[in-house]
Amino acid sequence: MNILLTPHRRISGYHYGIFCCESCKGFFKRTVQNAKRYTCHHPNASSLCEINVASRKKCPACRFLKCVDKGMRIEGTRLTFALFYYSLMKRRAFMLYEITVHSF
Repeated sequence: MNILLTPHRRISGYHYGIFCCESCKGFFKRTVQNAKRYTCHHPNASSLCEINVASRKKCPACRFLKCVDKGMRIEGTRLTFALFYYSLMKRRAFMLYEITVHSF
């Protein structure tokens, strides 16, 4: 079980596959839904920046990588659900059309 990305924050629930705080949940959601691409500006690109309560806003690239490393899943965002729901409704409408056309 993966828990909390930024220590010393209050866990608000199980979000996107891990227990985390509201700020990490919101950051992950916005990043995925808006298809944001971040770049780390750390001089030593082989290591990740430290992500904690005080520094979490300094490097969004490393923060997103930490989200994924801790187990946050993109599949859990509403964007994925919306696409699934849209395709489900489309199939359902087609099935209703087929039933209506072939019933008469």
